[in-house]
Amino acid sequence: MIPFATNDEIRTAHDLLLPGRPFFEEDKIEVIQCNESRDIKACPGSGKTTVLLAKLLILSNRMPFSDGSGVCVLTHTNVAIDEIKARFGGKADLLFSYPNFCGTIQSFVDRFLAIPFFNSFSGKPLVDISDDRADAIIKREFAVRFSQLTCEKRKSLYKLVDIDQHKHGGVVNWHDVHAEIEKVVRESYYDFYAKKYYRHYGNTKSIAAKSRHDSTRYLFFKDVRRAAQYEGVLKFEDAFSIAFAYSQMLPEIKDVFATRFKYVFIDEVQDSSQLQLALLEKVFDRQQIVVQRFGDPYQAIYNTERDCVWAPINPLPLNRSKRFGSAIANVLRFVCVEDNRGLDGSNEVHSVKPVMLVYTDGKKVLPAFAKLLREKTVNGVPIIDIAKNEQKKDSLHRINIKAIGFVGKEKVVDGESQTIHYYFPQFENKTIAKRPFNEQTNLNTFLQKNAIEDTPQDYRSRILDALAAILVRANVKKDNGRSFSKKSMLEYLESNAPDLFGKLNIKLSEWILKLLRSDFSVDSDVFDDVKAFISTDFAQAFGFMTEIGSVQQFLKKNDEEFYMIKNEEQSHNVYRDSELEIEVATVHSVKGETHVATLFLETKNYKYESEHFGAQLCGEPYVHRVGEKHVLPSLKVAYVALSRPKYLLAYAIHKDRFDRLDRPKLESIWEVKYLE
Repeated sequence: MIPFATNDEIRTAHDLLLPGRPFFEEDKIEVIQCNESRDIKACPGSGKTTVLLAKLLILSNRMPFSDGSGVCVLTHTNVAIDEIKARFGGKADLLFSYPNFCGTIQSFVDRFLAIPFFNSFSGKPLVDISDDRADAIIKREFAVRFSQLTCEKRKSLYKLVDIDQHKHGGVVNWHDVHAEIEKVVRESYYDFYAKKYYRHYGNTKSIAAKSRHDSTRYLFFKDVRRAAQYEGVLKFEDAFSIAFAYSQMLPEIKDVFATRFKYVFIDEVQDSSQLQLALLEKVFDRQQIVVQRFGDPYQAIYNTERDCVWAPINPLPLNRSKRFGSAIANVLRFVCVEDNRGLDGSNEVHSVKPVMLVYTDGKKVLPAFAKLLREKTVNGVPIIDIAKNEQKKDSLHRINIKAIGFVGKEKVVDGESQTIHYYFPQFENKTIAKRPFNEQTNLNTFLQKNAIEDTPQDYRSRILDALAAILVRANVKKDNGRSFSKKSMLEYLESNAPDLFGKLNIKLSEWILKLLRSDFSVDSDVFDDVKAFISTDFAQAFGFMTEIGSVQQFLKKNDEEFYMIKNEEQSHNVYRDSELEIEVATVHSVKGETHVATLFLETKNYKYESEHFGAQLCGEPYVHRVGEKHVLPSLKVAYVALSRPKYLLAYAIHKDRFDRLDRPKLESIWEVKYLE
């Protein structure tokens, strides 16, 4: 096999990505040099993203390729795409220009498969791909169609549910039965090629099919589900089903993509669904294209199946974490869905022995953790001081000490909270504030910071919302007479103004970074720059005049909205102890982050975590047992949570549950502290 890169190319990539840092270790060089279709199985903090970026940087220095092909980079969120833009600077233009593709799996499927195929057979062009919008239409159509069915025809649908479950005192609650039937119809998977409906993708037995003798159920499903399609709206899953049908009807699509892309890189592949992985296998020929999938099957917290859907094939391992030392690695070798004793910590990171905080009053846990941060030291330096120094170096000055739990939504049973609220009563589950478009909204509205901290993805979405809104104000429409959505707006720019499309992607990264750093409700510099972009390049690309009254009103600067945000308003989810700040969050919200110190707060999901995997906390490898369907999801979430910190890991557990654990075994891994 011909090596992927020369030593000089690898050195150049390292110096750009990790200036002044030690050179890549042997396992990372092996992954960088890999020039064939392989899976890369990476442990938390292994530097997986940096390795992928190094490969992309090396390729970008060779572009354009002599055969006219490009590179395809697929992720699960736009946050990962924004990181590529931020790390690559001006070179990002190359990766986001033809013939390359850099985007989410959903956006790739929509653009190259679902949209063109849908428009080829549908009488109405595709308007939107949205679960919320499609579900609203389906619910409306279900209510109308179901009310028109005779009692005899309803019997076919009643077979879809267990009516006995909805009996109360021997009387059937028909409202609940009908609601469950509606849910089955709405959430069913439709195979466009076979013309069959299944409860879920991957099921072998259909629940409605064109070929069945009883056509009543199939016709009902068809009429209800296609109501959204007739309005030009698809569910996300429908887009994948249409893409599957396209690939089955045109198997040559593999050859088309093999001509377009020389390399395909898929990041965080463990978060892929069975449907996503199957489709990617269908359209990318691993013999013609170098397909490399990066991920950690142990961090698949978005999958509910017993095993991670992604099963690495002949993987190259990245088993040494650069994030934490051996003390934390020792916990993760056992708190894992499989025997993970091959995991190694970094010799350069001196993590302290993990601490188990045993409490009888949950309100004392955060103060005890704050005290621990002042007492524990690394090389003689208190962990609180390490956190302060690293926060100063961080360009966004983000809080790097966190207390996290699985269940964030408040739930009280027998007068007792079983969620994060038990430890921190003022906790608010983060929700993205949507910016409605009406006559009063203006650019300020879309650029305002939320009281609860925003993410880069939130800002990206709202800025694009603002650009789509200005097109509505300027009465700019697509050729079919419909208004531009964010999606169609970006597609138009990519096709008709590729240079501007690349510029917008770079600008988005710059604006997002400034907004994250800003202490103001609306950042004046970002407002001025976005306004200038709209008034010049954007207006020219879409052919509208900014002198239009409605456009001027949208771009009018209201200085009263540019006020300083008080620190205590920036986030409701921060515990403060003098100068110390600890952010309180859910595990799902911190996936992919690195913390100086992390406190895991036990919450109840069917059972408390230590009731699910207490033996693993004591150093026993997990062995699956029949009937333990809730243990694996809990282990996956815990693995993600406990792998966040560099120096200090703490675990909060009630004394009643702690007393059931094997203390002699546990103390070989954990330091135990009882809270008074």
